[in-house]
Amino acid sequence: MRRESEGDPDQDGELVGELLQELEEENNHFHFVPLEPESPVGVAGPGPSTQAHRDRLAERQLGGNVRTLDDGDLLLFEVEHQSEGAVVRMDQSLHDWWRLAHHISFDVPMDGSSSPPRNIYAPFASEMDWRVAEWVVKNNVGHNSFDRFLQIPGVIEKLGLSYHNVRGLHKCVDSIRPKAGDWKVRCLRFKDCPDEEFILRHRNILDVIKSLWGDPLLAQHLVYRPKSIFKDAEKKQRTYSEMWSSKWWQFMQQVCVLLAYLPVEKLNKDGLAKREASGCYQRLFHEAMRHVVSLLVAAGKDGVEMASADGEVRRVHPILASYVADFPKQCMVTCSKYGTCPKCHVDADHLSDAKPSSRCTNAWTLEVMQEARASSTSSAQYFKSCMDEEVSGYTYHPFWDELPFCDIHFAITPDVLHQLYQEC
Repeated sequence: MRRESEGDPDQDGELVGELLQELEEENNHFHFVPLEPESPVGVAGPGPSTQAHRDRLAERQLGGNVRTLDDGDLLLFEVEHQSEGAVVRMDQSLHDWWRLAHHISFDVPMDGSSSPPRNIYAPFASEMDWRVAEWVVKNNVGHNSFDRFLQIPGVIEKLGLSYHNVRGLHKCVDSIRPKAGDWKVRCLRFKDCPDEEFILRHRNILDVIKSLWGDPLLAQHLVYRPKSIFKDAEKKQRTYSEMWSSKWWQFMQQVCVLLAYLPVEKLNKDGLAKREASGCYQRLFHEAMRHVVSLLVAAGKDGVEMASADGEVRRVHPILASYVADFPKQCMVTCSKYGTCPKCHVDADHLSDAKPSSRCTNAWTLEVMQEARASSTSSAQYFKSCMDEEVSGYTYHPFWDELPFCDIHFAITPDVLHQLYQEC
């Protein structure tokens, strides 16, 4: 496979990007909805039976910041791991916007050296200006009808609108930067078939993650530190619920989002055997995915600064943590021989055995491929050498081979949806 240099998309690519952007934001054009303040934890009151007293007692015993959780009638103790999720700096301008949206007062210096932002509805002139635009877009108001409405004398002036027709409204909407970055188009080609194009449509994966990190609607739901949950203050009975309460999150944190449309073009199979055609599709998949996740290589190792909606900036190391797919895709993603387990070394004839087998790892899979390449003089020989070790012989370079802190076999999740569906 080879990739054309990306550069600026051509006219067709720009049109596709605009259509994808419109499709994604069809029901989510604006993100100015204020959040309700988080309810305080604990109940005030005198004596050792109060919630605050129990929290202080648990903090001394557990050696961390403790927050009690009300899980029905069960009292749980939450301990944050303080070594993670530190704020490295504050984005003051973003923090000022946050305070204004939540009606938090500002401390403005007497010398007038700084002032809070005035309009959280920009590029619209006011809240009324924005609400009228939201009404038009979300309710599919006819263009001609809206233009005639604006022509009524005094409507624009009394509502304080910044646009005079539907074209001006759309121009204002289009000036809003896409929430998760612009759509880009890349053409992929096989070296021996340069005339066949396979189109990958994608976004910058770091822009997508930053958009989630800084989304005001998610601000009070994000967890920046792994936590341990205990049923008792003595730290003896640990319980698990959300992912951030697991042991694995003491080392990693996770985010999942749809960020690309993989190529769907049909492959010209003339002159290709069934095995060769299958190999082309799998190599195309891995090449497309390699490009989509390529920025995670450096970002996962070195980290990138990301600002949350309240202006707090943290150094984040984004990684590929989980991959959700049905069984055929699991085998393709992990480069496992179809019919074998994508997570362990059990063969196809013993998948139902109760005794667990040793776990597959990236290092083992890549070593099998490397040894097969070194000992093979043809693609057919490479295919056989890999298959003899229960590794797919269709792929030479998996998309995940350079991703830091990623074990693709461990990242594969159970195919629960299809398993439950087939059992019904």
